[in-house]
Amino acid sequence: MDIAVSVDDPALQESLFDWLRGDPELRPAVKNRHAAPKPGELGTIADAIMISVGSGGALTVLASALKAWVQRPRGKHVVLRVSRGENGEQTTEIEADRVGSEDIEAILDRLFREGESA
Repeated sequence: MDIAVSVDDPALQESLFDWLRGDPELRPAVKNRHAAPKPGELGTIADAIMISVGSGGALTVLASALKAWVQRPRGKHVVLRVSRGENGEQTTEIEADRVGSEDIEAILDRLFREGESA
């Protein structure tokens, strides 16, 4: 199953992508998903980070990595959008300054279980 994670700010999205790719356990599963260019734009931009996860440990590793990234000081409010699947069948937002690691893991676990039952 794929989980998509995105942030409104392109610089923060790049930071998150680099952070997740820096984790040896996540590196093979992390890829950018690119949006088609809008009229008048050249090229594409990454509109989400796709993480392919299986059951169990991958969600825990992803939750730990997201927790560590959101806890880094930035001086601005950060909201992660987390979606299950290519088409974002189920989407939730995580406000970085309002969640703990247990909450992030519970959110990912809930998305994964909903994906399994679909």
